[in-house]
Amino acid sequence: MAAWSAANDTSLTLVLNSMLEPSADKLAKFVKTMLKNGGKVEMVEMGNEVYHEGQRGKLLPKPKDYFKVASKLAAGLKKRVTGLKVGLPFSTENWAWNKSLTQADIDYDGIILHLYAYPSSIASTEDDQYLLEYPHKFVPELLKRLRELAPRKPFWITEWGILDRPLYRRNNSHIGTLFSANMLISLMRESDVQAACFHSLFDPNFGLFRFLLDATADMFYDNRKLSQQYMFWVKMREIFNNYEETSSLQVLGPDGKPAGPEVQIQAFRSQKRQALIIINNSIVSNTLSFEGLDIKKFTNQTFFIDPSSPIKLTSFLKTIPPHSIAILERMKEDRTN
Repeated sequence: MAAWSAANDTSLTLVLNSMLEPSADKLAKFVKTMLKNGGKVEMVEMGNEVYHEGQRGKLLPKPKDYFKVASKLAAGLKKRVTGLKVGLPFSTENWAWNKSLTQADIDYDGIILHLYAYPSSIASTEDDQYLLEYPHKFVPELLKRLRELAPRKPFWITEWGILDRPLYRRNNSHIGTLFSANMLISLMRESDVQAACFHSLFDPNFGLFRFLLDATADMFYDNRKLSQQYMFWVKMREIFNNYEETSSLQVLGPDGKPAGPEVQIQAFRSQKRQALIIINNSIVSNTLSFEGLDIKKFTNQTFFIDPSSPIKLTSFLKTIPPHSIAILERMKEDRTN
C-alpha cells in the first residue's frame, strides 16, 4: 500500500471499521511505517458510517459511546503522528447525529461524507432526471447546510456513486456515465472538498470491473474495457495527468441569464494545452451547438453518446446531442510570433 501511494503520488485515507481495535499506539505505529516506506497518509476516517447503529456494533450501541471512544482515539493519534488529520463521519440524512458530532468533545479536522444517489428500482425518465439533478442540486445544498453546522471544516468524500437494486446497475449504463461526469464537475467546483473517491472504482464485486456492455456477463475481467463508464474514467485520468488548472464556465441562455444544470462546461489548462468538458444533460431532443466556439481548433475530440441516440458517432460532430458528453482538446496558440 505504501509503495502504491508513493508510485502514484497519492495520499491515502485510512478507514477504521472497528473503533475499538487497533489502539492509538498500534494505529500510530502502522501510519509511521507507511510514512517511512514512502506512503502518504493524510487522514483517518473515524469509523465507517457509524451514524447507523448497526455499523457501531453492540459495544458502541449509543452515539455517546462512540463519541467517547472517538475522542480518546483521535487525541491519541494526533499526539503520536504529527500533522495527521482526523475526519468524522457525517450523515446526509441524520441531522440529529450531525449536530451531536459538532457538540461532542472530539478534536477533528474535517467532515467525512458518503454521497449516494438512490434511484427507484424501475428505470424511468423521471429517475434519469433525478440522477442528473443530484450532483448540481442536492450536493451543493447539502454542503451549504453542513458548512453552517460546522464552519471552516473541509470535506473528504470518501465514497460516492449510485446505489440501486440490483446493485450498481445504472453504473453499467449511459446514465451512469453522465452521473459520474456531473458529480466529478460538481465536486471539483467546491473549493473545500479536499478529495472525492468514486467508490465503485475500487469495489471488486460491484465496481469498475462490472461496468460492462452486458451487466450479466461473467467474463468481466476480459470485457471491462468495452464499457463506456470505464473509458470515461480512463479519459479523465489522462486529463488530470496532462492539465494543471481547471475552472468552470458559466453558460448563458438566450435571455442572457445563467442557464440551468442542463449544460455544464469545465475548462482545463496547462502551459501548452487547453481542454473543455461539455455535458448536455437535456433529456428531450435538444442538441447543443458549438456556436461561438471555433470547434476546428480542437483537434482531439472524444464523445460519450447515448447508445439509443440516432446520431452516429464520427470523429467530428458539430453539435452535442442530448444526454451526451464531449471532451475537446487543443494545443494553445503561440502568441510570441
